[in-house]
Amino acid sequence: MSSKEINDRKEFAVGILGDDPFGNSLEPIVKKGIEDKPIKITSFKNYKTLSETEKKQLKECRVLYVSESERKNNEAILQEIANYRIMTIGETEDFLENGGTIRFVLQDNKIRFEVNLAAAERAGIKFRSKLMRLANKVTKKDRYSEIKEVVPSAVE
Repeated sequence: MSSKEINDRKEFAVGILGDDPFGNSLEPIVKKGIEDKPIKITSFKNYKTLSETEKKQLKECRVLYVSESERKNNEAILQEIANYRIMTIGETEDFLENGGTIRFVLQDNKIRFEVNLAAAERAGIKFRSKLMRLANKVTKKDRYSEIKEVVPSAVE
């Protein structure tokens, strides 16, 4: 599936893997949509118990938040989706090194972020320089930095 076909989808798929820390806080964004598309949020309880259908849905996400509760599964999760165009967001210390795109960190009682440009490139994401200047840390290498071929989507 090409990038154009991904962009032609009717919905903007967002996944939350593990415990959902957001509650109702995403509702205003869901109501607005992204790129003139409705947002569909799917919660996945636990990586180890995902069915094949749920794994397929996971790989169709444009954005995937990996909860702190999935700490033990981070490496396996990020390895499974390393070849897909998914922006991954997490909070664990090794998230970027394991191939995650954005890591939220708490610093001075404020939420800050770090970015893995290698993962962003695999996901087809280009961050603006203004945003990069706000990041606490920007890295360009992870365990999947050598991946050349990226699968745009699990489903045609």
